[in-house]
Amino acid sequence: MYSTGFPSPAEHEWEKPLSLDRYLIAHPLATFFMRVGGDSLIAHGIHPGDILIVDRAVTPKVGDWVIAVEAGSFAVRCVERGQPLMVWGVVVGIARKLR
Repeated sequence: MYSTGFPSPAEHEWEKPLSLDRYLIAHPLATFFMRVGGDSLIAHGIHPGDILIVDRAVTPKVGDWVIAVEAGSFAVRCVERGQPLMVWGVVVGIARKLR
């Protein structure tokens, strides 16, 4: 079989197959998933039913969303300067089904 014509201009755009694991998880042994239960974070783009991708190997910094331990329970909090938090892990991504 012979190839005819010119190569596709998009041929160089081909990528490796997509992998959500490779894209979202930098530290597999330290990464956990947590489902959002309430609606208090909708204004921040975090909705009930969203799945938070939480990495315990990441060091939190100001502005990061984290899972904090408060009174023996988990809570989603945004790190602010001078705010004392017992951080369990850093939220590194959010997964949401649209349908």
